[in-house]
Amino acid sequence: MFNMDYELTLEEEGMLQNPANLFSLIKTLQFILVAYNNSQIDEETYKKEVKSVSEKIDNTIKAFPGYEGLDNFIKKYKLEDCTFAINYLKERKPIDETKGIPPDLIAKMVQIFNDLNIVLESETLIVSDIVLSYLELCNYIEELEKYIDLQDDNVRKIKQYYLNLKNVRKATERLSEEEKKQMKIDLSIASSTINKKLESIK
Repeated sequence: MFNMDYELTLEEEGMLQNPANLFSLIKTLQFILVAYNNSQIDEETYKKEVKSVSEKIDNTIKAFPGYEGLDNFIKKYKLEDCTFAINYLKERKPIDETKGIPPDLIAKMVQIFNDLNIVLESETLIVSDIVLSYLELCNYIEELEKYIDLQDDNVRKIKQYYLNLKNVRKATERLSEEEKKQMKIDLSIASSTINKKLESIK
């Protein structure tokens, strides 16, 4: 369908890239589903490959400004024979509409919470010892914005601590015992707030 006998301009390549990618991905999904239906691949491989292709399809559609829906695309590019793929795509929910929370992301965030709590037990602690950990924790929290309220006061405190450490305090400045105690309290509250929210949507 997308085989061309002449050299495309950069503009033409850009116009064809998204439909060409989607065309190829639907064909690939059809192949996987047929192979599984015919017992040619095992369930583990099937689930892994379908998940991977589905994610790529969703990402391609998001970057496809001229996309007019699955039915129109199938008709335009003559994909009616890909019945397994068509039925799968129509029956499933797009990945970004499901409630699945990335488990690896949660694990990394929890680890940073734990690491910070341990570091805050140190007798001598300066700003540079923890500022990067706070930045990393902020990044993980922001990646969960679809699932938690970033404007919650208990959650916002984490970023406020980071901005204060980065922009106001000197890297070699020592943290007081009272500061460390308050940081541990606020980390615990933030962690509990986030965990309760995540648990409520699983």
